[in-house]
Amino acid sequence: MSTSNIPSGCPMHEKIAQSFQSETSSHNDTSKETSCGGSLSPDNLMPQLSQEPVSGQQIHLPTNRIVSSIPKAKGSEYWEYPSPQQFYSALVRKGWETPEESIEMMVSIHNFLNDRAWNEILKWENMKKCNCDGPKLLRFKGRPQEPSPKARMLQWASKLFPSIGTPPPFDRHDWTIDRCGREVRYVIDYYSAPDEGDNPVFFLDVRPALDSIDSVVDRIKVATKETFAQLRERAKAARQGTGDDRCYGISQDPTTKNFIIVLYHAHHGSLKTYLGQHYGELDWTYKLGILNQVAEGLKKIHQAGFVHRDFHSGNILLSNYAEIADLGFTGPVSKKVISTSTTSKHVVYGVLPYISPEVLRGIKYDYAADVYSFGIVMWEIATCLPPFNDRAHDTYLALDICLGLRPNVEDYIPEPFAKLMTRCWDAKPSARPCVHEIYQILHKWYWNLKDGDDNVVTKSFINADSIDLQSSTPASSRPVTQTHPLAVYTSRLLNFHDLPEPINALQTSGRRIQITNSLGIISNDSLEEYRTRQLDDELSFVTFVPEQEEKYVSRQVDAVLPWDDK
Repeated sequence: MSTSNIPSGCPMHEKIAQSFQSETSSHNDTSKETSCGGSLSPDNLMPQLSQEPVSGQQIHLPTNRIVSSIPKAKGSEYWEYPSPQQFYSALVRKGWETPEESIEMMVSIHNFLNDRAWNEILKWENMKKCNCDGPKLLRFKGRPQEPSPKARMLQWASKLFPSIGTPPPFDRHDWTIDRCGREVRYVIDYYSAPDEGDNPVFFLDVRPALDSIDSVVDRIKVATKETFAQLRERAKAARQGTGDDRCYGISQDPTTKNFIIVLYHAHHGSLKTYLGQHYGELDWTYKLGILNQVAEGLKKIHQAGFVHRDFHSGNILLSNYAEIADLGFTGPVSKKVISTSTTSKHVVYGVLPYISPEVLRGIKYDYAADVYSFGIVMWEIATCLPPFNDRAHDTYLALDICLGLRPNVEDYIPEPFAKLMTRCWDAKPSARPCVHEIYQILHKWYWNLKDGDDNVVTKSFINADSIDLQSSTPASSRPVTQTHPLAVYTSRLLNFHDLPEPINALQTSGRRIQITNSLGIISNDSLEEYRTRQLDDELSFVTFVPEQEEKYVSRQVDAVLPWDDK
C-alpha cells in the first residue's frame, strides 16, 4: 500500500473528508478528482493525504506508518495505518480543531480499536473453517451518519424503556472481507464507556451484516452458544453446591429454541418480599440466621471462582434455607468492551442501591462488589426496609453513592453489626472484608446468640430485641414508608457518565433526604417537612415528607425540564 493512502478513518471521529464519500463501492471508477484537487483512494473513497506539514502547524509530527495485523485481500501485504502527520492533516482538512500534542495518542487509539475489530471478525470467521488462506480485508467504509438497524432499535427501545439507557454509538464502520473469493460484509458499531483511570474505554459490537441466510444462521448460532454457555455455568455452580438455588435440569424447545431451566421452588419467595410481609416481627436470632446462610452461599460461590454480579434481596430465595438465585444469569449476555488498557468490562446491570460505586463508574465487577451488595442486604435485614426507597433511583442517587451516601445506620442497629455492615460498603474495595471473614463472624454471632453466651456482642443483640428501639419510634411500630414512584427494585441496564471517584462520607442516624442536583444537596433535619424536587423527562415529582406521619403524598406537576444534561 502506498504511503499516500489512508486505510481507515478514526472511529473516535467522523470519517475524514466525508463529503468526498459516496454510496458507490470501490469497484467504481476511482480516477475522478475531488473538489480539492486530490484523487480518491479506491479502498475507501477518501482523499489521499500528504505527509507534508500543514500550514500553521507548530509541532513536528512523525511520518512513519505502522503495519497493522489486518491482511490485504490483494497480494500478501498488510494494511498500514496513517502516520500521525497524515492523521493530523486529515483532521485539518475536515475542519477539526485538534491539539497537535494529542495526535499521537489519538493515532494509538485508532490503531488499537481497528486491530481489536479485526480480532472480533476473526472470531466469527473461525466458525467457517475455510480451506483457503483465511479472511482478508477487501475494503471498508465509515458511515457515522447512518446508524445500523440494531443501533436504531436500541435507541428506539431506550425511548420506550428509559431503564435500558443505551447510548448511541459514536461511529459505524462497514468492513468487507474476502472469504475464499466470496465477499462478506461486517458491521461495527463503536460505543464509548466510562474511562478507566487515564485510559479511554470503548466497546465494539462486531457482527456479520444480515446480507445472506448464512450470516443470519451464524448470528443465531453465536447467540444460542453464549446463552447455553451461561446455562452450563449456572448448572455447574449448582452441582458444585455453591449455595445458590438448586438446578434440576436444562432443556431447549426444538421448535422455538427457547431454553428452560428447572429450579427448586422456594415457598417463602424472595427475601425482599418476606421482609415486607414480616415487618417488625423478626428477632435478631432469625435475622442473623438468614444472613449466616446467605453468607455461606456467597462464600461458596466465590470459592468456585464465580461472582454474582446482580446480588440483591430479590435474588435471595427463602424456603427451609436461604438460597441465592440468578448466579450471573439474569443479566443480558455480557457485551465485549474494549479498553485502551487492554482490560475488559461489562455493561452495568442490576438494582442501583445494591451496586458498588466503582462498578457504577465502569470498573470490572469482582468479589468486593458482591461484598458491597451484601452490606446493603445486611442493612435491609436489620431495618426490614428496601434501601433508598424514599427517593428516585436515578443519576442523582448514583452520584450521591459515589460521594459516600449510604443507607442511614439507625441507632437501634447493634453496634458490632453496624461496624461490619459499614466495612462491607466501604468506598475502597480493598477495605472491604472478604466473604469468608463475613461468614465466620456471622456464624459465630448467630450461634452465640442462639446458645445465650454471655459476651458483649451477644448482649448487644439481646438488648436490641428486648428494649424499645428508639423509644419514640420503635422498629415494631414504625409504618413501612411508601416507595417513591421512581424507585426501581428490578434488575435493569444502567448507564452513568462522569461519576466522581468514590469516597466515604460520615454516616449519621435519623431520617434524612439528600438529593444532588445543579443547586447542590438539599438536606435539613430541623424542618418538619422536607421538600425535594426531582425532574424526569417531562414530569416533576414534588414530594412532601412530614416528620411525624412518615408518609409520602406525591403529586405530579407540569415540567418540561430534562432529568439529566444531554
